[in-house]
Formats: sequence, C-alpha cells, structure tokens
Amino acid sequence: MIAELMTKATTTDEANRGADDRPKIRHYLTGADVPDPWGKEAADFADCAALIDHGAGQRIT
Repeated sequence: MIAELMTKATTTDEANRGADDRPKIRHYLTGADVPDPWGKEAADFADCAALIDHGAGQRIT
C-alpha cells in the first residue's frame, strides 16, 4: 500500500507543483513526496499521514 501511495504522491506532486515548490519531506521519502490533502476527503488525509509515518519510520530507529 505504501509503495502505491508513494507512486501516486510523486505523480500528483509533479503535476501540481513546480520544481522549486516541493515540500521538504521529499528528503525523507526517497523519491516520493506527500501530496497536500487540504480540502480533500478524509481518506486523502489518512493517505498523507501513512506516507509521513512510513518516511519517519525509515529515519527513526
């Protein structure tokens, strides 16, 4: 599920943002980014939280 969300996040990020307007969490997710869930459904917020949790888990040991 996380790999699918990361692919979706990268595609969404590249479609909606310019190269200089990327959230800094990209540094922690290795090739993906977290989409902005503002104004979207609760599931979009949950997906965003899952990506952040996954990225944090890769860095915190």
